[in-house]
Amino acid sequence: MEADQQAAEVQRAAAAAREVCRGTANPGYPSCRQCHLTSNVLGTGVADAIVPVSLALKGEQYANELWRYKNAAGPQQLYFRTGLAAVLWRFLALHEACVAAHCAVPRFDVVTTAPSTSGRENHPLRTMTAEMVDTTRGRYRDLLEPTSDAAALGRNPSRSRYTSVAL
Repeated sequence: MEADQQAAEVQRAAAAAREVCRGTANPGYPSCRQCHLTSNVLGTGVADAIVPVSLALKGEQYANELWRYKNAAGPQQLYFRTGLAAVLWRFLALHEACVAAHCAVPRFDVVTTAPSTSGRENHPLRTMTAEMVDTTRGRYRDLLEPTSDAAALGRNPSRSRYTSVAL
């Protein structure tokens, strides 16, 4: 009986490992198109979980705010960054433990962001995660650096987009 229970546990763990993508997959597909393309290039096991914080539909208010947090100037920029930092903070307060549990860890000791490959200095998401959101501020580390050819890759997945920095 114990061997049967162990086999069932292994099957459940394997099924959970396949359930990485939490994006908007088309009916009949196990993952969204971007996750599918990325896994074809980078292989499986690149990410333990991918969880969208929000869905921004083009032309809707939230998409407008996402554009403005990067592109507005002066006080308006701070206004939009503060609002989006609050969304991220609330999301992490409600769901970070769920993501950690899915990854079979008690918590995440280190948090990072993927830096801009467009040449943007100090990306707003890095600023929010490293400086504005209290739950990530003390755990944030810059761990990735874009390579010299990263911008030429556009949005295509590639193993040569970033180099990693040792912890």
